[in-house]
Amino acid sequence: MPVTSHITDPRNSNMAYVDISEGEPNALVVATRPLKELTPIDIPFLNDTYGVDMNQNAAFSGNPEEVHDGTDNAYWTATTISSNWTFDSTDQNHTTIGTKSIKGKDTDNGTCQIAKGSNLDLNGYVALTGWVYIEGWKNDEDVLIYGWEVGVGIVGVSVDIGAYVSITTKNVWQQYVIPLIDMALTTSTIDAIRVESIRKPNFYLDDIQFEELGTPLIYEVIPEPGTWYRVKALSVMVRDNVSTILQYNSMPNISYDDYLGVTVTKPVVYQRVTLEEPISATFIGLGDWLILPNTFIASSMCDGTNTQITIQFNFNSPVLLKSEEQEKLRMIIADNFSGLLDFQVWATGTVEDRRDIT
Repeated sequence: MPVTSHITDPRNSNMAYVDISEGEPNALVVATRPLKELTPIDIPFLNDTYGVDMNQNAAFSGNPEEVHDGTDNAYWTATTISSNWTFDSTDQNHTTIGTKSIKGKDTDNGTCQIAKGSNLDLNGYVALTGWVYIEGWKNDEDVLIYGWEVGVGIVGVSVDIGAYVSITTKNVWQQYVIPLIDMALTTSTIDAIRVESIRKPNFYLDDIQFEELGTPLIYEVIPEPGTWYRVKALSVMVRDNVSTILQYNSMPNISYDDYLGVTVTKPVVYQRVTLEEPISATFIGLGDWLILPNTFIASSMCDGTNTQITIQFNFNSPVLLKSEEQEKLRMIIADNFSGLLDFQVWATGTVEDRRDIT
């Protein structure tokens, strides 16, 4: 025998209405409403000093503190703490008029130390840079680098070199630029650095140094307190006084390995920053953006003197940024983009106000 049941609102004891239409089975009358109220937003990546403008000179100068170049020169002293390291490998080399680099191949959860032998006050430096040559590097593998004080331990925090390069780009030298703020070393004193291989990536390191002058510029999209952002797409706009008109041809006269004629050696770094490890990608030219799936040239124009191009990247699913977990998006530049008339990156999506949610 069936049990008599009713759908009742516990707040007011109202029961659901049943529609009885001739020739149709009995059915509930229901209404659907959006579960969340989401407001569309378009937000630029912003820098505290330069605002939206990324066409700045962020190149380094001054006298860097050279740490290690595979023993091509006598800088800091490298020693093995655990596993297998070769500090004068001739397999690969990046140093000008050099032949050697640090080989981290098959280190298998190993650590090495590179010691100065005296203190280095990092108040006068802005970034740690170097070059990495990747032969094999899986997504669950890391190469951590961090400040160290002999006899004391780690100074600041460790960061993954893989968050500042493309780990899917193999068998070429890539430069990484790590702002000292990311390593919590801006006001620290150290006498060594350590490199730690998590699991078994195969790689080489060369020309490691602390940069003295210049500043990597960080542009960010940060959710306001009490909100969640859902970023659906990124828009990259580059403008310069160069003509890209190619007579009698429908193809845009644009190079893939620069930014409308401005050539850089240090890539633009994109990062999604979470409480865990950043998710990143690097772009040395406009073509690197267009390699990504769901990316296309949204618009391009040229008046014979100036050219503007906009590239749009659509995420497969919205990237969720929670303010309470300090999640954000970043673009980092560490080269000279001042030759451009304009360079901006925008995020588009929705914002959810969560201040009334308990």
